[in-house]
Amino acid sequence: MAESQFPLQVDQIKRLQDFPQSQAANIARYQTLRQRSNLTSEEQMELQQLSSILSTYILTAEDFNLMASAIESTQVHLKNNVDGYIQAKQEEFNNIVQTKEQEFNTTLNNFTVRGQYDPTVIYQKWNIVTYGYETYLSKHDNNIGNTPVGDASDAHWAKIAYRGKQGVPGLGLVFVGEYNNAMTYQPQNAVRYNNKIYYCIAPTNGNLPTDTNYWILFYDSQPIVVSSTPPENPNANPVWIDTSA
Repeated sequence: MAESQFPLQVDQIKRLQDFPQSQAANIARYQTLRQRSNLTSEEQMELQQLSSILSTYILTAEDFNLMASAIESTQVHLKNNVDGYIQAKQEEFNNIVQTKEQEFNTTLNNFTVRGQYDPTVIYQKWNIVTYGYETYLSKHDNNIGNTPVGDASDAHWAKIAYRGKQGVPGLGLVFVGEYNNAMTYQPQNAVRYNNKIYYCIAPTNGNLPTDTNYWILFYDSQPIVVSSTPPENPNANPVWIDTSA
């Protein structure tokens, strides 16, 4: 009985061909001899010769047994080796994924805002602090006593948020009512004069708000109501400066 050599080597399974018309007589003779229970020595030799001639056209029991053995060997190999190998690799892969997930979650948890920098606190890698109105990220674990700088020379902290450029300060005007020629005004005092708002830029007394050495026009106050009571017509006077206080 032919036995499969798999998985030590690949079996050479015979490929069959359709027999041509020219072999019809040999096929008929072969079938006749195969059906006889007793063969003479001459007939046995003839059958062997026909088996050799027709080997690419007929499937013998030996050929079939080799195919069956190859199939069985493949199944056994898959069951005993491949399935177990795949299962082991799957478990190994799952363990790697679980380990990496834990490492990722640990790292992610370190992305924690720790508030204002404190030189007595031990910071871990990825911890975030604020210092001098700017934000820094710790570069390593056990980071303690290293004041954040955040430039290329800083081995402990990376600056991740910069403080913006300081804007132009506001005028900080103080409205002091209608212009009074007898009153002394200081910078940032604002007055109304001829239904316009002016603010003082230099100490002045007796200089009209139209004098640009001391005053700057801030707003044409035609729509502005300056009084202790709300305007009667808010549509015509949408801005109201309350002097009641």
